[in-house]
Amino acid sequence: ALSATKKGVYSGKSIRDDYDLQQMISDWEKQGVCFTGTMLLAEGKESDKDYDRSRDEWKATDRITGKCGIILKTSGDGWLYLILTQQGFKMEHVQGSYRRLTQEQADGTRLKVVDSSTQKFKVDVLRGTLETQKTYKYGPSERFEYSSFAKHIFDGVTGKSCEGTRVCDGKPGSDGLPG
Repeated sequence: ALSATKKGVYSGKSIRDDYDLQQMISDWEKQGVCFTGTMLLAEGKESDKDYDRSRDEWKATDRITGKCGIILKTSGDGWLYLILTQQGFKMEHVQGSYRRLTQEQADGTRLKVVDSSTQKFKVDVLRGTLETQKTYKYGPSERFEYSSFAKHIFDGVTGKSCEGTRVCDGKPGSDGLPG
């Protein structure tokens, strides 16, 4: 089990080096398994919409809120669920439906899909993204909160940003945003 380096602080290096995770990644690589989709789970997503008159375009600023986890769909061996919380790093390999991962957690929180991608990628992309985590520390008094772990992995494997400003459709109710 992954242990905190100091009270409630987890290093990206210790997550990257997690034996079970590395073993699974190595096995998948040998079997030629790749990833065919990614879902970012969180307690919520807030979006503010503004019209930029100088550019004649609508923009939305997205913020992911609360706990976050990530689900990676493999090309033939189920789903990989990764989450970092105050209790530590959790990895789960799931066959069948991923939906049980979105059920209410022991602490009463329920995570929902707040962003997704059908970008296909190889195991080495996940390995490289985990490698970028090695200098990060996650915790309440650190630069990155626990939820940042899943956001970093999502951004790294999909090549897009789950938070920040984006151009959007200005129609009321479009992009899942209120009018």
